[in-house]
Amino acid sequence: MADAPKICGTCKKVIEGGKAVAAMNGHFHPDHFTCWSCKTPLMGKQFVDVEGKPYCTDCHASKICPKCKACGKPITTKATIALDAKWHQFCFKCKKCGKPMMLDQQFRVEEGLPKCLTC
Repeated sequence: MADAPKICGTCKKVIEGGKAVAAMNGHFHPDHFTCWSCKTPLMGKQFVDVEGKPYCTDCHASKICPKCKACGKPITTKATIALDAKWHQFCFKCKKCGKPMMLDQQFRVEEGLPKCLTC
C-alpha cells in the first residue's frame, strides 16, 4: 500500500517530487514554508510556532514577544511580572541602588518603579 500523498500546509496542494519540509505536524513545499510575517524562507532555520503559524526569530522577538518595562527590549526568556508589567529578570531592580530585586523581596514603588526597602 502506497503512502498517502503529502499536502502542503500553505497551498493545500500535493507535494510532488519528494521535496517537502516536515514541520509543525505537517508538510510544506520548501518555498512555502516561510515566516508568517515577513515571508522569509524558514527551511533549515530556527522558527517559533505561534498558534500554528511559523515566525522567524526576528519577527517573533519584534512583533510577538512582550517588551520589558525597564529597557523596552523583547523578552524572549522568562519574565518577571510585577507592577502590572513584564520585565527581564535582570531589569527588575531597585531604581535607586540598581540591585536586582528578588521575587519574594518586599519593595516600595516610586514613580512606577521598584525601590528596595534599604533605599
